[in-house]
Amino acid sequence: MEYYGLESAQAITHERALELLNLLGNALEEQSLHATLDVYGGAAMMLTCIPEYISYDMDIMLHTDSHGKFWEVVESLAAELNLNKNWLNEDVVPIIAKDFKKSKLNVFKQFGNLVVRLPEPEQLLAMKLYAARADKSDLSHAVTLSRDLGISTRQGLLDVLKAYIKENAIREQNRQPKRHNCIYNFIDEVLKGLKS
Repeated sequence: MEYYGLESAQAITHERALELLNLLGNALEEQSLHATLDVYGGAAMMLTCIPEYISYDMDIMLHTDSHGKFWEVVESLAAELNLNKNWLNEDVVPIIAKDFKKSKLNVFKQFGNLVVRLPEPEQLLAMKLYAARADKSDLSHAVTLSRDLGISTRQGLLDVLKAYIKENAIREQNRQPKRHNCIYNFIDEVLKGLKS
């Protein structure tokens, strides 16, 4: 099985993510570097509320005074462990900067000189609703998050979405039918899932 061109052997499970973050934190400590990672996407879901989720990369926003040196350590670790070069990436940063109203993050854990922060479950739900991917696992995760948060109405889901995502971004996302469902149709599917 492949995902975005990656071998399934490079799948990152909950346990593997913790191991990689620990190795990265130790490597940073050896170099006297400090960094904070805000983890988003599937990896954040896996580390917080859906540990059985499997990811193939980790979407992050990096905070450090040593940006170049940090990525050198990441590349060295990738080479040493035969990881995909993009296993840790900042691809999500433009989306967060452009489409998000706010981010609420909590410290998850410290690994050596690496602090890892994760979005609150409400923000993770907003991200799932916003992505509105035509994918059964994404729908299942949105239903799980809604249940965990005690949200069971259309208005409740819309309130979460609009608390984190800009109105113009929501409108634009609804114009991308090839990759995404209409957000409002996706919300209807989440509501159906909550009733079953």
